Amino acid sequence: MSSVGLFLNTRIEDSGILQRVGNLGLTPVRYLSKGRDVRIEIDRHNDVTSIHHVKSYHRNGYRHSSRTAAGFTSSSKSHLKTVAAIVLLIPGLLLSVCKLLSYVFAASRRDHALVKEHFTPINRTIGSEDAQVGRTPALSNALDREWHKPLNQKTHAIVVYGDQDFNFDADPGMLRFNPQKIVLIGARAVNSHRHTLTDEMGSSRKWITKDYYAHPEQAPVTLDEILNAPQPQRQSNSGKLSHVFYQMQALAAF
Repeated sequence: MSSVGLFLNTRIEDSGILQRVGNLGLTPVRYLSKGRDVRIEIDRHNDVTSIHHVKSYHRNGYRHSSRTAAGFTSSSKSHLKTVAAIVLLIPGLLLSVCKLLSYVFAASRRDHALVKEHFTPINRTIGSEDAQVGRTPALSNALDREWHKPLNQKTHAIVVYGDQDFNFDADPGMLRFNPQKIVLIGARAVNSHRHTLTDEMGSSRKWITKDYYAHPEQAPVTLDEILNAPQPQRQSNSGKLSHVFYQMQALAAF
């Protein structure tokens, strides 16, 4: 998300008076443009312990909550609110000058930088070529550590370097990150009589699988090739991109 997008379309809880007035004026923008509320939690030493976000307005209202903080919920939508947002859009933008003035203060600039980092997707790597994951508990624990990192950044890809003999069936905790890509190198997700990772992917109708175990010669050459590969659109004609699940014995460049 760009700095301008963050300025116009996000509201940080418990911010200073100038930000509060500016964000009040920008309420119509957030309502009409799928804006987000952000909560920055700090400890008594003023260190950031966690950052969460949720849609400012959602059709389910308070029943829609943040993925990382269940008590952090959205406000409701209605026809009356939509009309009000349209009518007050231009007058509200005039109040946004107050939010701009708040950036004179270091705390506002720091919060803006933290929120920008929070919304910047990252790649999460579990294991390495030299230290491969070999058991499900180790993979689950590593994913838990990633889940509890304070910035709660969005996830572009989860990359797992696994032992060639490491097979698992149930989701060890990857889908909660809502990654755009999952890359298993060495490890393999298999089907069993239980509800499996691939079952969950199939039921969501947003995942496609690229399994190179049967044809290892067709596997991508480098990890960068996978991470930078474009994602095809979903068949549902929703305009959204498919999430991609890769499985391979090894990268050809190993």
